Formats: sequence, structure tokens, C-alpha cells
Amino acid sequence: ASYTRIIDAWGQSGKISLVLPYGELTGTGKLGTQTINASSEGLSDPLVKASINLYGAPALTLDQFKSYQQDLIIGASIAATIPWGEYNSNQMINVGANRSLIQPAMGLSQALGPWRLELAGMATIYTSNTSYLGSNTLSQNPIYSGETHVIYYFPNTAWISADATYFTGGQTYINGN
Repeated sequence: ASYTRIIDAWGQSGKISLVLPYGELTGTGKLGTQTINASSEGLSDPLVKASINLYGAPALTLDQFKSYQQDLIIGASIAATIPWGEYNSNQMINVGANRSLIQPAMGLSQALGPWRLELAGMATIYTSNTSYLGSNTLSQNPIYSGETHVIYYFPNTAWISADATYFTGGQTYINGN
């Protein structure tokens, strides 16, 4: 379930979103010669996200929006999860992570006639799970990502795009190893 509210943030457009996910997971894997079966279902970790356009995308009425012409837009967001999802410390597979993440991001979009050139960057920063498979500590380095989009808008409101995304980081550790 998701709820999003569009807001006027100091004259610029923004939004606040709340997501309450439900998941059902089933998995089978091998650890050496041992086969491991696991399943989990229930509410996953809620996500809260706030986004604001810092420049170039003012809050508009419906009538104003009809004639809006994009130029340069610069925006930022921050998202966070709350570790309230179903979690069993004796299972490897869970719908809840038993840790939080914080995701700051920035992006820009430049209109050039029917073209849009977009660039965005984000970091995903994790807290540790101190109840991983019993009393182990699962920690993870931040994941950094960048993405770019080149979009062409056809006169009939259809569009086509080419996109690229790059991720780095994210090394995972159990008890520091």
C-alpha cells in the first residue's frame, strides 16, 4: 500500500510518500552439500520518502500546469526505511531486514526542445542488523549509484529513452568479515 501527497514546498513542487509493503518469499539454496529451504511472509519494512524540486519546477495550479514549459529542474530527496517488518533472526530469508536504510539523492533534468537530458546520483546507507542468523552482526558499506537518461518526446505524447545506471560499493560483512 502506498500513499503519496503532492505539496507546495516554499513555492516549489514536492511530494511525501509512505509505502507499506507486504511480501511473500520462498527460497532454496545450497551451502556446501546442505540444501536450505526457507520462506517468509508478512509486512516488510515501511518506507518514508520526501522529495522537493529546488529549482525550475514551481508548485502550480492545474490551469498553470497546462501551460508549463520545462527548462532546467534540480531536485533532491531523502528516503528511509523503518525496521518494523516481519523478521526471524533464525532465518536467512525474511521480508523485513531488521535494519534501516537512508537514501539521499539529487538529480537534474534539462529540456532541449523535445529532448530531456537527465542525471541523478544517490547513496544508500545501511544500519547494522545485530540479530542476523542468531546473534551475528550483518553490516554493509553504502551503495553509491549514478544514472542518466536521454529521452525524446514525440508530438503524440509517446516517448523513447536510452538509460544507463552505475552502482559501486555495498560490500557486506558478517561480524566484520
